Amino acid sequence: MSNIDLNRTLLFEQHEGIKTDWRPDMNKGNVGDQIIKGLEEFTAALKSDQPVTEQLNCRRIMLNLEPTPYNHELVKETRDLLGISQAVFAQFLGVKLGTVQKWEQGDNPPTGAACRFMDEIRHDPKLWRKRLRELIVPKNANPPEVFS
Repeated sequence: MSNIDLNRTLLFEQHEGIKTDWRPDMNKGNVGDQIIKGLEEFTAALKSDQPVTEQLNCRRIMLNLEPTPYNHELVKETRDLLGISQAVFAQFLGVKLGTVQKWEQGDNPPTGAACRFMDEIRHDPKLWRKRLRELIVPKNANPPEVFS
């Protein structure tokens, strides 16, 4: 490890395709100077022959994003957590009403992003009920203007 101030931490390795996040220490004087110094050190590390991970304090994270397999009962239970109709649930998930109906009838199970979204809803239904309330637009309201 080099003599780079270890209070500066690269949280994620950029070459892994994950966002790099550097946070200055607010207790160490001028933040602008810290940022410039950190960028200069980062640039030097990138130009050197040694791997960045050997020069800077890096952390890799792994996220468990494997979606739960949803059957018709779990789909309906998730929708019921929000207290909304199939039509509103479909609109919220970005799918067609017929898709939600097929899920709940057991004709076609949801996959991929829909399952991940429902996992998030089940994790914190209160948050998603609040978000739904924020999205409500009165029926007589003018639709938003579209700029071309």
